[in-house]
Amino acid sequence: MSKKAIVALSGGVDSAVAARLLLEQGFKVRGFYLLLSGSDKDPLAVRRAARSLKIPLQILDLRDRFQKDIIDYFCREYLNGRTPNPCVFCNHIIKFQALERLAAQDEFISTGHFARVSFSRKQGFFRLRRGCDGVKDQSYVLFRLTQKILSRLVLPLGELTKTEVFGLARDAGIRVSEKESQDICFIPDKDYAGFINRQCPGRLSLPGPVVDSLGRKIGIHRGCLYYTVGQRKGLGIAATHPLYVLKIDARRNILTVGPEKELKATGAMLKKVTFTSPDFRRDAFRCRVKIRYHHSSQPARVERSGSCWKVTFDRPQKSVTPGQALVFYQRDTVLGGGIIQTAQI
Repeated sequence: MSKKAIVALSGGVDSAVAARLLLEQGFKVRGFYLLLSGSDKDPLAVRRAARSLKIPLQILDLRDRFQKDIIDYFCREYLNGRTPNPCVFCNHIIKFQALERLAAQDEFISTGHFARVSFSRKQGFFRLRRGCDGVKDQSYVLFRLTQKILSRLVLPLGELTKTEVFGLARDAGIRVSEKESQDICFIPDKDYAGFINRQCPGRLSLPGPVVDSLGRKIGIHRGCLYYTVGQRKGLGIAATHPLYVLKIDARRNILTVGPEKELKATGAMLKKVTFTSPDFRRDAFRCRVKIRYHHSSQPARVERSGSCWKVTFDRPQKSVTPGQALVFYQRDTVLGGGIIQTAQI
């Protein structure tokens, strides 16, 4: 009896090649397109990919839930002075939960993510691991996946590079959209402030004071919404040395800036911590951590601190940004992670 799998198709090359590889491995494949927002890729591109693959396609409209759980959360975080990573929560509470509901008991779940899943016979559980392509590795945004999901998850692109994926698509004659995925898929023009102001017209971001680390006023900002921790460009303040955003106090509408040396943090406090690997549910451990998607992992100590978790870096790190995910790694394995609440200076 052939194996079965459902694949989340996006209209892009990655998910189409993932489906193609499953077909070559003998899987009987069904395609699903999760319609999330008005700026999603043209469903025609997804239908074209499904026809090229000769697999059935079903479109699932999740726009209402995506608006409530992802877009509203994204706007709320920015308006509160934090810089969220919506992809982390979208993968966890939208995409994979939907795929789990859609899959029959005898079907695996598959996507075009560049990451790997393996089973540890010694420990008796599944491990989420980095993809082999270090540049495209997406394990960071998958750190909230549970053992229940990992036990059914097949990631065909985990051992491949992006160049190899393009080559496989070309050789197989797969017709897909030429557009690559965006950093924030529902804001293709990257005008985050404009998007949030349109979404939340009653909470417009207003100008306010810019202060240095001693609290001295040195300028006026356009509105906290237009800035993120670590930002250098667009401050509009004349100084003898480059200035960076150190802190955003949205409640008081104050932006704190300072030189690069003041941007470094010794650690961070986390909330919403989850563990992918059950053997690391302990009160203190050492690991390597990534403080944002394209960050090079760094050694650190992680320990429980009341209802939060404290991370102490071996070496101070720049731009530790509230709202971003901090992910724990042991070699190429994801242990878990959480959301940065505050940076420890």
